[in-house]
Amino acid sequence: MLIPAPVEAAANFPWHVTKGIAYLSSWPIRAILNTPDMPTTPEPKEGESVYDIAKPMLDISSIIYYYTELRSETKDRLKKYAKNFKLSDGQIDNIRNAIAYTETSLQAVKEANQADASASNVLATYQDSLKQLEDIKKRYKLSSGDVEVFATYFNILKEPKNAVSIKSDLRLYNDFIGPAFRASFGGSEWNVNNIVDMVNSDPKMYIKEIDDDFVNKSIAKFFNGLDSELVYAIFVSPEQRRVTVAFRGSVNANDWITNAYNACAMTDFKIPGYTSEENELNDTRNSYGRVHGGFYEYLFGKTKKGENRSYKSKAEEIMGILTGLFEKECKDFSLFVTGHSLGTCS
Repeated sequence: MLIPAPVEAAANFPWHVTKGIAYLSSWPIRAILNTPDMPTTPEPKEGESVYDIAKPMLDISSIIYYYTELRSETKDRLKKYAKNFKLSDGQIDNIRNAIAYTETSLQAVKEANQADASASNVLATYQDSLKQLEDIKKRYKLSSGDVEVFATYFNILKEPKNAVSIKSDLRLYNDFIGPAFRASFGGSEWNVNNIVDMVNSDPKMYIKEIDDDFVNKSIAKFFNGLDSELVYAIFVSPEQRRVTVAFRGSVNANDWITNAYNACAMTDFKIPGYTSEENELNDTRNSYGRVHGGFYEYLFGKTKKGENRSYKSKAEEIMGILTGLFEKECKDFSLFVTGHSLGTCS
């Protein structure tokens, strides 16, 4: 569906920001009344304000819009480029793995101690990675330039991803993002400045996981975005010792349908979320009250089979990742959950 640029911009302009402002403006009242939607705020440290605690989450809530759009555009470019060589998804993965093997092997060579007996093994591994990459180039008739193009796309989409690399990606590949989206979501500099704030607060911050398998480009495919799903990312800050789960807000048509559905439908709040058809048929879960149906389905309902090969609900995916994090690399970290608009409700 071809949509004139002015109509695109108007349809996608984030007027939902006003909803967020209205929600935030009612915060003092809700805090005083201690309403259920107000989580307990951690006590600020000496010399620290509530804003200091909230600022990283505000940055993350903003960044996830812009960063997922860059990833969406990159995926689209990757598919188009691969189409030139009639490559299947499996063949694209073969190229990705060969390039990753070469990069990790080269890094190992750079870090190897030449006096170490294992240095020769490291060099042999690197030579093997180069041979495998050459085999891939011949098999799929790729030039060295083609491999560089694929490597660029793969590096943008790589996970985990640290904040410094995200900042670099947004500066280097900002033109991947359409001008209408850039204008609607704060502009390039504003979004990069949010990343700079993140880097300044913790240069070692990184995205552990980002789930945007079924994100459509939010401008060009706004009215065709009915098959999109909830988008989330999990940020880890070693400096602040916090794990932050961020949900992206309303962008495409499916998000707005979810918003509208929530206004008139309620459902039982059953946990855990969807895990399998068998469990759904033999449902023995307790209900913990009534919640908005659209939001419940968005977070706890069955998903499409993505890169993780699972139909589990987003909630179950997130809890699995968080459990692993807090059991190993993030012991004694604090957990924060943030989002804007639809992301807040999720």
